[in-house]
Amino acid sequence: MRIPVRNLSTQGRALDERISLEALGLEGEEWDPEGEATVRGKVTRLREDEVHVEGRVGVSLWVDCVRCAERFVLPIEGAFDVYYKQVDVAPGAASLPESTDAAFEYFTGHHVDLTPALRDALLLSLPSRRLCRPDCLGLCLRCGENLNEGACACAGQTEAPAATNPFQQFFQNRQR
Repeated sequence: MRIPVRNLSTQGRALDERISLEALGLEGEEWDPEGEATVRGKVTRLREDEVHVEGRVGVSLWVDCVRCAERFVLPIEGAFDVYYKQVDVAPGAASLPESTDAAFEYFTGHHVDLTPALRDALLLSLPSRRLCRPDCLGLCLRCGENLNEGACACAGQTEAPAATNPFQQFFQNRQR
């Protein structure tokens, strides 16, 4: 997401944009977007060659629960706060100079590219364990039934025969 900064004042301007996950480089991951990501924040010129962008990015994703494997919508939202410094790049130069100041990202021309900051904010906001609900019961270890939908037929049994236990069959087949 490129933001024009040529005529940006020190009072700044509000950001209220939408962007696809494809544009952020997040397509084809372990999720499907329910819609576009929303970006809200503020862009401010600090000095002639410095720009500050801060705000929040959010999106709703279709993901699989790690316990019961059911698809559900997971809303995520992350914050970003980035300082940009404009640099002059010699004509024909391959890239921007190496960053010597960890507080700034560099840009050339009259636009800042917010895409890496938005991508990072979303990825850092994803929970490591995606649960459809906090009290998800998961799958029965014997028969594989979703326990959120009710008790399974083998609830009273102490041990499942190998012929009906899909998990035991899987591990037996892998050992062969």
